[in-house]
Amino acid sequence: GSARAERAVALMQAQSLVDRGAAAQAAETMKAYAGDGSRPTLLLESEITLRTTPATAPDNAALKANASTLQTWVAVHPLDPLAWTALGQTWSKLGQPLRSIRADAEARYALGDLQGAVERLRAGQRLAHGGGAGDFIDASVLDSRLRVIEAQRRQIVADQRAGR
Repeated sequence: GSARAERAVALMQAQSLVDRGAAAQAAETMKAYAGDGSRPTLLLESEITLRTTPATAPDNAALKANASTLQTWVAVHPLDPLAWTALGQTWSKLGQPLRSIRADAEARYALGDLQGAVERLRAGQRLAHGGGAGDFIDASVLDSRLRVIEAQRRQIVADQRAGR
């Protein structure tokens, strides 16, 4: 009832503040609903965190918490392109380019853009194999996702050729 309506109004007010460049005020408006586990709150809190931190902030606790929350969300909701996009932006600010590229690829995949996902993963591979970016585990995740998505794409093409 009215509690849901109040929450909806607070979220709209906070989004409006964010859109006008007042992310700190938006955070204040969101306080009562922080961490409620809902997707709208998660995405808005993420946007506020991204807007209130410097361009690169590898040691920022709020960004790290944001990344952790979003990572948990996408593990349960792997086809949520907005959450993947927010995660990619967060990883980028945390100085994790391979994780950022993978999240961007997953966002494209979630939108049904398999070619776009493959291209992002290949870009990540080039970065990883060029040295200096990320670690072995991140590179392995990119390689694995690329194999899975490419196999899926080949199957779709084969099915189309077979007229199925």
